[in-house]
Amino acid sequence: MTRRAKKFVEVEGVRVPQQGIRRHRYAWIERGIPAAESDRAAAFQDRWGGLALPPAPFYESGPRLT
Repeated sequence: MTRRAKKFVEVEGVRVPQQGIRRHRYAWIERGIPAAESDRAAAFQDRWGGLALPPAPFYESGPRLT
């Protein structure tokens, strides 16, 4: 992550309540999703889950609230 992006997340980021995806692990495995992928998704959620960010001032694509 760039220094600018890191600063934006630190200053503008807000953590919101979330439901953990770990509770779905066994159901995913039963449906053929490898355990490693389930663990990877859980690790991603641990790091980024529940993070709400406003649009960046110089964001040039995607939805933007005005």
